[in-house]
Amino acid sequence: MITTALGGWVDPNNFGRLMDSLIEDAGVPRITPKGLRHTAQSVGRVVVGDDKVTQERLGHADIGITLGTYTHTVSEQHREAGDRLDKVFRPTTRSR
Repeated sequence: MITTALGGWVDPNNFGRLMDSLIEDAGVPRITPKGLRHTAQSVGRVVVGDDKVTQERLGHADIGITLGTYTHTVSEQHREAGDRLDKVFRPTTRSR
């Protein structure tokens, strides 16, 4: 939830204008407020590494919602998973 400095409701139009301004200043692709939640979980999963903490930060009562709806993997996670599998299944050569 986002509030004004005085704790009141933020007008959605004002929020939209603020987001547009921040996006333009940062030079990043436009993202919706809902997209921000998905991004927060995906980044949190990589950076924080604890799904339970991120679940609580997003305010979900059930971790299934966090993992099933809000968690998206990133290509780096796929590369790391592939590297780990390679280490397990790749035959090692030993020098004599």
